[in-house]
Amino acid sequence: MTAVLTRAVAGARSEVTVTGDVMTIDLIYVPAQARGAGQGTAELVRLIEQADAHGWEMELIADSVFGVPLPRLCVWYMRHGFTVRDTVVRNRVRMVRARATGCRTGG
Repeated sequence: MTAVLTRAVAGARSEVTVTGDVMTIDLIYVPAQARGAGQGTAELVRLIEQADAHGWEMELIADSVFGVPLPRLCVWYMRHGFTVRDTVVRNRVRMVRARATGCRTGG
């Protein structure tokens, strides 16, 4: 089963795809004028909590298309448990976050 979920709240917008037991973050976007207020972090934490509740692994491809430098973006994701899996191309990095173990609360 594949589900595509889109959400826009308080300036942050996210799009994810869930296939089997993997949540792929397709987009987390915060407009430049709204950055630094924690909206992107709040949305990422919400997605992590949802993935953990269902026992899903998470994956994404980080890139600097919206103007955030790639190293800064990677550090931001790493602070939330993501690790670099590989470099896709020069300015794109595949990152993953393992599923929570022993913390599953949903089905």
